[in-house]
Amino acid sequence: MFRTYKYRIRPTPSQEATLVSWLGLTRELYNAALQERNEAWRKQRKSIGKYDQYRQLASIREIRPDINVPIAALRGILGRAENAYADFFRRCKAGKKAGFPRFKSEKRWNSIEFASKPANALIQGKHVFVPKMGLVRISLHRPIEGTPTILKLKRQCGKWYAMIGCDG
Repeated sequence: MFRTYKYRIRPTPSQEATLVSWLGLTRELYNAALQERNEAWRKQRKSIGKYDQYRQLASIREIRPDINVPIAALRGILGRAENAYADFFRRCKAGKKAGFPRFKSEKRWNSIEFASKPANALIQGKHVFVPKMGLVRISLHRPIEGTPTILKLKRQCGKWYAMIGCDG
């Protein structure tokens, strides 16, 4: 069984500034991924998948050295774009109102998901390990059951939360 636990995290001011910059950069990548897929289909009738876009990440990071977001988060963003299109086509086939994937504004983009499984030591005492950032203070108000596999950081009403997905 897969469970998700939601905990409040309390990043330092410098960690929070890093998280906010990561939100902006990941939103920019998501919008660029949607635009690339739309233009490829409109101009060449060619479908682009997430693995095609994964291969471009190295060259993007080479061109834009200011993108200091962990690669696991960038892959998670491309996975979100893939899921948006998959859900769109699923709804089209079912005859429901489809809802074409749309670009996200700053107000509609508030989470970072780390697609690959984080290190085994995700929780270390009263801290959670965030790739490329280190340890962030967390309020563990209940125990985690199972093995943590997915980490999602979310900003809600100016506060930060960690959603930890566990197998078990």
